Amino acid sequence: MQLIDIVRRTDAPRPWAEGEKIPWDDPAFSRRMLQEHLSQEHDAASRRFAVIDQHVAWIHDVLLGGQPTRILDLGCGPGFYASRLAARGHT
Repeated sequence: MQLIDIVRRTDAPRPWAEGEKIPWDDPAFSRRMLQEHLSQEHDAASRRFAVIDQHVAWIHDVLLGGQPTRILDLGCGPGFYASRLAARGHT
């Protein structure tokens, strides 16, 4: 399949159609995924802490005007953003 085939397709893909191919219940796979998400060597999974710090500063200073507020974090990670926002007074 070529990328253009995906762009030109007329039928909507079935949600989660290929989800069974991901070995979520394999402990070795889970360890590798966690290792990649916690790695500071790349931004392929979680961002590096320096990048997260820049994002949090922008969210706090620009988006929220430097005023602590209530934030709903719907992420599925270890709370890298939420903990930094909480340190700035957000709840």
